[in-house]
Amino acid sequence: MTDRIKPEDLETKSKYELVVIASREARRLNEVARASGRELKRRVTDVAWERLSQGSLQYTYADPEPEEEPQIPMDEAAAAPAPAPEEAPTPENA
Repeated sequence: MTDRIKPEDLETKSKYELVVIASREARRLNEVARASGRELKRRVTDVAWERLSQGSLQYTYADPEPEEEPQIPMDEAAAAPAPAPEEAPTPENA
């Protein structure tokens, strides 16, 4: 779902949500500047907040992909039962 922030949404949206959207835009602007080798004239956070307040930012809510459990190959050594742990020394058997 892609939405566009409208200026009237700034009052109704969660402040946390707005900060996350603006920080992701600032991070994107930094990456673009680094990749192109351009020097920025303004702080990326200022540009991101300006775009947010003008309603020119689009954002998408994406469900995080489920993490897969690592597949560990089972070999003969791993299939064998683990050896019994050694007893901790006590004054009687030390």
